[in-house]
Amino acid sequence: MIITGGSLHESREALHLAKQLGFYATVGCHPTRAKQFDDFKGGPTAYLAALDRLIEENLAGKGRAVAIGECGLGA
Repeated sequence: MIITGGSLHESREALHLAKQLGFYATVGCHPTRAKQFDDFKGGPTAYLAALDRLIEENLAGKGRAVAIGECGLGA
């Protein structure tokens, strides 16, 4: 099973839960939450860097990140 993260915060929670349950997780930010990029301390670049770090830190072992998403384009 894969637990989906729809924001930076939810991605962290998804990875934590995946580790506890032996599942996998996705890391990303749903288009409906794109404003979080602008609101994040340091702006969009810092938000994206935080997502990248989260992925890099969780590429192996139980509960690892196996996909990037939600990341579609919003209208």
